[in-house]
Amino acid sequence: MTETPDPERLIDESYAATVEPERYDALMQAWDEFLTELNAAGSARFEDTVMPQHFARSQMILEQADRLRAAERTPEQLAEMTPGIGIVIDRAGTVLAANRNAIAVTACRARAALGESTLSAHAVRRLLTWTCERDAPPFLFVPCDIGNADAPECLLATQVESAATGPRSQYLLSAVSLRIDEAAAAAFGSAFSLSDAEAAVAASLGQGLQVAEIAERRGVSMHTVRTQVRQITQKTGANGIAGLIKMVCGFAANYAYSQAARSRVAPHLKPVAARRETSLRLSDGRSLAYVEHGDPDGRAVLFFHNMLYGCYLTDKCAAACVERGWRVIAISRPGFGLSDPVKAEGRELVAQVTRDARALLDHLDIGRVIAAGHAAGSLYAQHFALAEAARTRALMLISHAPYWDDRMMKALPPRQRLVARTTRHAPAALTFVVRAGTALIKAGKHDQFIEALHRDIPADMAALAMPDAYAAIVDGLRHTAAQGGGGFVKDCPLVLTDWSADGASLTVPVRIVLGDGDLVATAAYKEGYCRAVPHTQVTMVEGAGQYLLYSHWGAFLAALESLDEQAAA
Repeated sequence: MTETPDPERLIDESYAATVEPERYDALMQAWDEFLTELNAAGSARFEDTVMPQHFARSQMILEQADRLRAAERTPEQLAEMTPGIGIVIDRAGTVLAANRNAIAVTACRARAALGESTLSAHAVRRLLTWTCERDAPPFLFVPCDIGNADAPECLLATQVESAATGPRSQYLLSAVSLRIDEAAAAAFGSAFSLSDAEAAVAASLGQGLQVAEIAERRGVSMHTVRTQVRQITQKTGANGIAGLIKMVCGFAANYAYSQAARSRVAPHLKPVAARRETSLRLSDGRSLAYVEHGDPDGRAVLFFHNMLYGCYLTDKCAAACVERGWRVIAISRPGFGLSDPVKAEGRELVAQVTRDARALLDHLDIGRVIAAGHAAGSLYAQHFALAEAARTRALMLISHAPYWDDRMMKALPPRQRLVARTTRHAPAALTFVVRAGTALIKAGKHDQFIEALHRDIPADMAALAMPDAYAAIVDGLRHTAAQGGGGFVKDCPLVLTDWSADGASLTVPVRIVLGDGDLVATAAYKEGYCRAVPHTQVTMVEGAGQYLLYSHWGAFLAALESLDEQAAA
């Protein structure tokens, strides 16, 4: 009989991680030791040990916990669902969670003190005094300059009930802008195909005007305004006037703060929302979520996201795309973000993603594009370029190339290598290992998750110190974890597959963009790929690591410009 390793510690850590997500690192260490011993045993297989049943039970516990948590919103969920800036603090003023706009505009970060943000000291003192008052009202308005100089603003602080930590233990901070400007109204109208009159009526409702007041100001009958309101609610899908008002105010807040965040980089940009998120209902009934960055009329780039870091460019990069005339369209692949999953795996999954991308381009009435793949997304971008050759102007591969040789596994950083070894030698364990990781992310322990992956990569640790890059990276982690990591699990065997032989058939210009400090996608990737696709050009970015897209986005845009010129030649 083949001898198998002692599973006692691994069993303990697998169950411990279900109740304490921060034990994930201890779980991975125990799993690493167990897998190493298993491989050393020669013919021993993971399926022959007692661990599959324990991993399955642990996964069931995690899934049940997810269902229970769904009834109570976490601080991260509260912050993310808040229009404009959203910050959740505890009574002592420690930031529990902050959404993308809050990080960009106020520079606050989870587990830091609110006083370390750019909010005024007076506003912070007033907030903390209120949180400690015994009989304080359930909400508080605090005048505060948050970043939008064109409209008076204040912070709205609201008590948040939590079954886990008790009453008056958490507080949600959001921003209230006292005016909806013409640019925000026009953007809202454009987003929902409203007429100019309908957009103006919607803005008036958002400013608190009644139907009679709107009719008087516009010089029309109340019947006309009511008809316009019905048309607006039909086009937007809002649930009555109250729902429409909430939608308008939320949109205006998001718009205002995206402009405020952008203005720190490029204050003279034309008033176009730099990031627009929506979804498409596909012919098979699935929902396909996607994000557009940059100029709606710009040169089109079809962006295929990485396994971990999602669809989002940094706010600075998105603003630069507006300025430089780029329209970067990033689809959430099945099982990621808000896109419905599919049963397909392997090459059929890759083909399905291409079909989804084609349907989206048809929907947007876009002809030819530059296909861009970020890290693991490069294999999807290559497949699109091959299957849709007439529609592809060029192919860009960022921080990766779709090439693999098992000898490269040894060069991977420890955590990435462990996931690769699991995929190759114990694929039945992969679902639980990934599921435990997404539990850590959902618990708000983003920094712990990131550090385990990148602490030995100096270029990436430097990138994490950039608020704009950090916000996009955290958004990407949430994007991967949203549905429990099923999309990530399906990607794992794909990235350990050599796709370069397919790439030999490419006829369009191909450009690889790599950081010279990237210890994940090392030189072996570009060298192996270039042997199979010799017309590939390579751009090496000094000082960049795996986070090149976030820390050195200027190099990404410069490479796009060069590739665009090459495709046009």
